[in-house]
Amino acid sequence: LWGDMLINFYYTSMSIYGWIKWARSSKDHIHVEVSHASRREWSICAVLFIFSIILVSLVYYYKPYINNGFSMIGIILDLSHLDWANYLDILTTSIFLAGMWLMAEKKVESWWFWIIGDLICIPMMFYKELGITAVQYIIFTIISVQGYIDWMKSIKEKK
Repeated sequence: LWGDMLINFYYTSMSIYGWIKWARSSKDHIHVEVSHASRREWSICAVLFIFSIILVSLVYYYKPYINNGFSMIGIILDLSHLDWANYLDILTTSIFLAGMWLMAEKKVESWWFWIIGDLICIPMMFYKELGITAVQYIIFTIISVQGYIDWMKSIKEKK
């Protein structure tokens, strides 16, 4: 839950940041101009992605300590307690965190991150026996594909 709390704090912060940024840049407060990510923005995205992998891995590393009431008694800190789904969770969380930043920056490539992350989460949720959540990610994928199509149309209309 500590990891989920950190992720939700980030999503909330990015949502507020994006909302403010989108509201300031919208001329009619309805339409937002989107664009492609620049080299600089890709660099920032890469740093955010790597930082996210490290941070989420640290949360998993300290998970036994956290689950033991913040006591080191009988605890070994390592990543041996993880299975492949945990590693995919680290990857998808980092994908989504980078995608959220690109979304706040109004970059069409943000949808790539959402689509890829969703497609990875679908089988992972079935593996975790979370069928309804897997269906939710299928719906998220459909929404993300539609978002990508709409944003690409918007960019083409702008030219």
